[in-house]
Amino acid sequence: MKKIQFITIGFFLIFLSNVTSSWAKNEDNVVSSAEKVVSRWEEMLSQDINLLCYHRGKAVWYVEVVHLIPGSMSFDVEKMSSIVTPYRLTVSFIINSKENLYSPNANGEDKFGFKNKEDAFNHMKENDFRFFPPGVSTPKIESEIQYSLHELRCYYAFQKGSWVLIYGDDTFESKIGRCLFIDENFHYFIDLFEIPVE
Repeated sequence: MKKIQFITIGFFLIFLSNVTSSWAKNEDNVVSSAEKVVSRWEEMLSQDINLLCYHRGKAVWYVEVVHLIPGSMSFDVEKMSSIVTPYRLTVSFIINSKENLYSPNANGEDKFGFKNKEDAFNHMKENDFRFFPPGVSTPKIESEIQYSLHELRCYYAFQKGSWVLIYGDDTFESKIGRCLFIDENFHYFIDLFEIPVE
């Protein structure tokens, strides 16, 4: 009887060891695949991207130029209790951005933004990107850099062998998230919505 018990315990320990090893290997693959997600964001943001944006409140269009701050990319993988989503990935990065909402050539309501997409894209000279309307500009403001810094976070869920973009924090949504599905921007993000783990 004792011999059978020892054999049973032995098989259980071997099984447990194999399962633990498999879990560890799977987690290594998950972390490695998370680095792939970060690399894709870094590659996309490493050059200036011109996002066409729509201001719902004023019903106007404008362009936001976004650029990644080098070395600011980071990520964190969190193990979840869900069977459907066993892991969550947080991708963090810092961008600088500028908008032509306050362009001196703005033709939207109250000289804010542009009435159509074409006008927004046609006014992208340096003077079109300002922090304040022309009427309240001062010599000091005119000399300030026209980019502003923003720290963003977006979140991925690990589902069915892929990282799936689910949402971002408020800053991500205001700077990038609301522009994701505008036709003119879609080519920037098409490879970022769902990234399979190989």
